[in-house]
Amino acid sequence: MVALRPDAASRTFVLGEFARLLGSMDAAALPPAEATPEAVYARGVALVAAADAARHGTSPLTTDDLDDPWGRGDQCFSRVADEIEETVHPLATTILP
Repeated sequence: MVALRPDAASRTFVLGEFARLLGSMDAAALPPAEATPEAVYARGVALVAAADAARHGTSPLTTDDLDDPWGRGDQCFSRVADEIEETVHPLATTILP
């Protein structure tokens, strides 16, 4: 993605990296969590900016990237689906608790 759109580098993360950085962020510093499209958008934008700031001075970890299950068995697909769910759930509850 970054190769195609270098201007998107500050908004581009692999899923595991974003989840790892999420753990170091202060959700209280984000705009209020409300069930309106505008509030969810504002909180999401602020969350991405906070994740970008949190990654400066750090290096990506090999564990940040999820396995690609393409061409592999059902067990691999299930494992990766579980990893995605584990990663996305904290993100979703941070954006809209």
